[in-house]
Amino acid sequence: MNIVRSIRKQLEEEIKSLPQGFYDSFEYTTTGKNLTHPVTLGFLVKILWELSNVARIGIDVRLNVDGLKFYPDIVAFDDNGEAVLLIDYESPNSSDMRVPAKDVKTYIEWCRVSKKSPPYIIVTTLPNASSPKWQLRYTTKLNKSIKGKREAIRKNPFEFWQNVYSKKLAKTDLQNIYFLNISGKKVHKYNPTANK
Repeated sequence: MNIVRSIRKQLEEEIKSLPQGFYDSFEYTTTGKNLTHPVTLGFLVKILWELSNVARIGIDVRLNVDGLKFYPDIVAFDDNGEAVLLIDYESPNSSDMRVPAKDVKTYIEWCRVSKKSPPYIIVTTLPNASSPKWQLRYTTKLNKSIKGKREAIRKNPFEFWQNVYSKKLAKTDLQNIYFLNISGKKVHKYNPTANK
């Protein structure tokens, strides 16, 4: 999809100005310096304003319908108030099991219930290289099955989670769902079910 390619390219251009370690460490995802999520959302909003069919942008929009709760980080609306694009950004501490459970499955259920299916972009933050200091902060609830796998994750966080997502989403129809990953100063598009 051309729009995803354009967003990927523009996001990569925007992040060039950020300090080293902004995305491939936890230095900017820590108390008192928790900048990764808000700064990235700012870049994405800036990029979306350039799209011709976007009339307004909502942050942290509640797209609840019939008891189903769906809260994408960013929603781009057209002149009629219809959502034309949804984005969720997962920073280093949330690029984990939340992606298949909170993002993908909730979007699919929301599409089924709302009878709408605007494109949905999920942006993860996972180094595609050895990362000896990479953290796994949450090993309860959704991440319970990952407990004790910190060293395997550190060998290559992107490859580790790509493999997990591939297994979790193997039988999932990912129509209208697109994935971008930030690794250092690079942004690439990927298919989480490529290994299935």
